[in-house]
Amino acid sequence: MDINRLMLFLRPFLLFQALLSIAPAGEIRAYPYLHADSTMVEQAIRGLVEGEYKLAFDRRRQVLLVSAPDAIQQKIVDILQQVDRPVRNVQVQVTFKRQAEHTDKGASVSGDGVIVDRGGKRKGSFTIRPELTYQSENRNTRTQQLVTTRSGGEARLQISTEVPYLEWLIRWNTVQARVNWQSVGSYLVVQPVIVGEGTGERVKIVLTPELSGMVDGKPHAIRYARVSTDIIARNGETIKIGGHISRNEVFKKFLFGVDQHGRHEMTDITVTPTILDSK
Repeated sequence: MDINRLMLFLRPFLLFQALLSIAPAGEIRAYPYLHADSTMVEQAIRGLVEGEYKLAFDRRRQVLLVSAPDAIQQKIVDILQQVDRPVRNVQVQVTFKRQAEHTDKGASVSGDGVIVDRGGKRKGSFTIRPELTYQSENRNTRTQQLVTTRSGGEARLQISTEVPYLEWLIRWNTVQARVNWQSVGSYLVVQPVIVGEGTGERVKIVLTPELSGMVDGKPHAIRYARVSTDIIARNGETIKIGGHISRNEVFKKFLFGVDQHGRHEMTDITVTPTILDSK
């Protein structure tokens, strides 16, 4: 057995011996935890449990060793039951309703008639008819995207492949020159978090606009955390985010783009969260 495997094998015993050497009076118990992060478990215990006790973690095997009197041991058991819960998943359906308006205007001149030049004199008539052309096209499309992430995680959705307000947005957040950016798209970062319990359970969704593209041949992104907005919805409830950002000029500019034909389009977005592993 090599030294690394030996140390992994001996690690729980070394932790146990170390805990014995510094332990207060009381029993030493081991508690496995499956879902919670070790740091979160430690912070929860130290923030809520008062008294004399010692903690040691085998983070690889996710085992907590506790040396403490029985009363404190029970408090730690109660905290672990609250903290060590399976992370629940949230599916977010995002619906994009795009409206594009394209208008062509122009003018032309046509005419008919005959003019004959005889001996320096012109005879006949010629009629000129100016013509104005006006063509307008409205195009509405509706697309949906589904993203699934754990509560507290995040997912990215692309809104537009071209951003007409790119230079303005870059100046608003950074001093980088617009000429360095290439293949820039606007994105929406979706971060759902389950809050509350039982009938009061809701999904809080934080929406953050992001520019992503290439700068000097390297991937680069700007996340506009200062203008993020959040909504709270019931499981399965559809929320239109436009009503939540009416005063946010930066966010609104992310909802405009240019389609493949060069036409400006406005995007209206609704979100519907669904808790996949509902109780």
